[in-house]
Parts: sequence; C-alpha cells; structure tokens
Amino acid sequence: MLFRSVSQSRYEPEAYRVEVTGKPEKMQAANFDWGNMKLTLKTAKTETVEDLPQDTQDFLSFMYQFMFVPPLDRMEWPLTNGKMVRVYNYQFISEEVVVTKFGQINTYHIAKSSGDAEEKTDVWLAEDYRFIPIKILKIAKDGSGYEFIATRIDTDIAK
Repeated sequence: MLFRSVSQSRYEPEAYRVEVTGKPEKMQAANFDWGNMKLTLKTAKTETVEDLPQDTQDFLSFMYQFMFVPPLDRMEWPLTNGKMVRVYNYQFISEEVVVTKFGQINTYHIAKSSGDAEEKTDVWLAEDYRFIPIKILKIAKDGSGYEFIATRIDTDIAK
C-alpha cells in the first residue's frame, strides 16, 4: 500500500497489491490515477480501467482514514480490493475495551454490513490513539480468516 497526503483531513492511496504466497493466480492490484480519476484493476488474469470514485480507498488504507475522519462521522466508503470497486457500509457495534500486551484500550467496534452472514469484517479503533485500528477480524465465505491484534503502538502523538 502506498498513499499520499492530500490534506490534513485525508490521504489518497496510490497503489494496492495483494499476493498469496505460492498462489500467483490470487494476485490482485489497484493503481489509482487521481489526476485523471481512473482506477486500474489487475488480477492474474485481467486488467481493466474504470472511473475512480471520489475518496476511494483500498481495503487496508481505509482503516487509517478514521485518523482524519472520526468513524461515526463517516461510515460509507468506496473501496477496492484490486478486483473491483464498490461502496461498503460500516456500522457502529459498540464501545469496547480490548486487552492488548500494552494494556487495555478503549475502542469503537465497527463492522462491515454487507448483508452476507458468512463473510465478516470487524475493526476495533483505538479512541485514545486517533482511531487507529488495533484489532481486525476478517472471516471469508469459506470460513477461513485471520485476526490481528496490535502488540505495540509507537507514536509521537499524545494520548
């Protein structure tokens, strides 16, 4: 993921790429041409160019947009995974405390509301650290998935 600062209120991604070790057929990438408002989507089999919706993010960079736009102020984002782009709606679940190696963190728990009960994306955003994601839970339709939990935060930003 590469991105550039547009203003103090947001960042625009420049490129996004996902590769699965040992499975080159799973590669997906996106290149953002903000000057011409075009998005190039590339998989192992295809490459297409589409119009680039304003404020589009990739699946990783969007989680960091909450540092600039508080999560309850905006819960709808155009996102790309390198294969397609569409608008995703997130919903506020609750305020929760997440226990980490560096202590208890107050968070906003948000989740993707796609309507598909088999697929799930949940993100916990740290209230005291400008809403950076400190826990991410992703479950795919086939039941596989992953959970990331921050083990350390290094910042020069005061709590």
